[in-house]
Amino acid sequence: MGRLLDDGATYKLVAEEMARQGVALNGENISNWFNGPYQDHLRQRDRRAELQRLRESAADLDELTPGHKFQEILLQLAMTEIFRALNEGQMQSGSPNYIRLFHALARLSREAFALRKYDELQAQGNADLFPLLDTKCNQADEE
Repeated sequence: MGRLLDDGATYKLVAEEMARQGVALNGENISNWFNGPYQDHLRQRDRRAELQRLRESAADLDELTPGHKFQEILLQLAMTEIFRALNEGQMQSGSPNYIRLFHALARLSREAFALRKYDELQAQGNADLFPLLDTKCNQADEE
């Protein structure tokens, strides 16, 4: 049904084709499906294709070797996704998930800063002066 509509078929033609397959639909049924769940499906399909393209192009980047550069790229991607969620209004301001996103953004920013600091020290040949991170993290963040 979606393919027919994507190819420009009318609701009447789609209803006739579906009737041949034993499914009775009217124009309103088709419109509701096309403008609701089908659009959700298309967005999900496009999102998956975008992620697949991103993975394929990332695999070609020399920067994605194990180590801190890879972590830096992951942090950038995570921050981008958080900004996208906030920008697109996917959550209500003040909701628990909205607040969690801001907390996650703050933690990611802290980690990105630490990586930049490490890069600076490494460029100066002083990476051994970089303080070791506490593996327990900030337990207040986790609670």
